[in-house]
Amino acid sequence: FDMQRITLEELKHILFHAFRDHLTMKDIENIIINEEESLNENSGNCQTEFEG
Repeated sequence: FDMQRITLEELKHILFHAFRDHLTMKDIENIIINEEESLNENSGNCQTEFEG
């Protein structure tokens, strides 16, 4: 699926259902916040790929 067309809320729910045995929604929100901060620092130098 196209990562550019997915909303943050949709992404949270996808991650929550995929990893709910291991992560809580709070963990996922923290991960997203950390990723956004690192993306802002790198200004898009790294490409993140999701395989599913």
